[in-house]
Amino acid sequence: VVKHGICKYTEKSLLTTKYGVAGLLIYNDGSTPERYPPASGRVHPDTTFPALSLSYQTGTNLVNAAGNLITNACIRIIISTTKFPSPVGSICAHTVAGDATQTIVIGSHSNSVPAGSGINDDGSGSATNLILATNLARLFQSSSYPPYKYRVEFCYTTEGERLSDYLVNLNYDMQNLPYNISELGGGSDYASFLTAGIVISGLNAGVSDVKTKEERDYYDQMFGQGKGGIAGVTYDHCYHDFCDSLANINPLVHYKLTQAAAYVLEYLGRHDDLRLYLYPQSEIQQLERLLLHKSTRKYNAQTEFYKKN
Repeated sequence: VVKHGICKYTEKSLLTTKYGVAGLLIYNDGSTPERYPPASGRVHPDTTFPALSLSYQTGTNLVNAAGNLITNACIRIIISTTKFPSPVGSICAHTVAGDATQTIVIGSHSNSVPAGSGINDDGSGSATNLILATNLARLFQSSSYPPYKYRVEFCYTTEGERLSDYLVNLNYDMQNLPYNISELGGGSDYASFLTAGIVISGLNAGVSDVKTKEERDYYDQMFGQGKGGIAGVTYDHCYHDFCDSLANINPLVHYKLTQAAAYVLEYLGRHDDLRLYLYPQSEIQQLERLLLHKSTRKYNAQTEFYKKN
C-alpha cells in the first residue's frame, strides 16, 4: 500500500517490482479535497501484478490496519473482467494521393471516461486530428502545394485496417498543457503499433503525474513569469474527472501543439525515403544484437498492457 506523492506511477511500480509483491495499491494523499478520491495513472509496462488506485480514506484505513499488531490484516484482490462488444470501431479517412502501402497514420482516441466529458482527454487531441485533416485537404486542392508521396490516414482510436502498410503512427493525446519531452509507456492508444514493429511518436501534454519545480520554472520561461502553473500538483487536475470541460482548455497551448503536429506531418510527408529514415537497417541490426539474449515483450490485447513471456 503506497501513498500517491511526487513519484510517478511508473516509478512506483518499478520500485515495487524489486520486492516481489503480489499487488500494488496506490491511495491518494488527501492534501486537497480533489485528492481524496482515487487518482488515475499508468504503471510501467513491465508490471506483472495488479495495480489499483484507492481513495485517501480507504488507503489510510488499510495502513492503520496493517500497523495494528493486535490484528492480522490481509488484503484480497479479486479482478473480474468482461469484454463488451464495441458498436463502433475506428473512424478513419485517408488522402486519395500517396502510396497506400506507405502510410502515415495520425491517431487520437474519441472515447472518454464516465466521470467527465473528456474535453482535454481526448477532445483536444481529436480536434488537432481534425484540424490537420481539413487543412491538408484544403492545401492538396491547390496546384502550388504538391501532394505527399505517402498516403496519410487520420483515425479516431488509431486502429487501422492493415498495420503492415503503416510507416509511422503519430498519436495526439491531450493537447492542452505546457509541454516537455516525456517517456512512452505501453499505452493502449498505440501499443498495437509498437508490437507490430511500427515507429510511433506524438504529443501528450498532461495526465495525472505531478509537476516538478524544475518543470514549473521551465514553463515560466516558455510562457512568461507566473504562467507555468503550480509545482507539486498534477499536470491536469481534471484528468479523468468531471471538471474536464471547455474551461480546462488552454487555447494558446492547444494552438502551439497543433502547429507542432502540423510541422511533424509536413516534415515526414516531404521526406524522400521515409522508410529508410525511420528504419535504418544498420541501427536496427545493432539493436537486435543487443537484445538477442534479453527477454521479449508480448502485447496482450485483452488486458492492454505488456507482459513478459
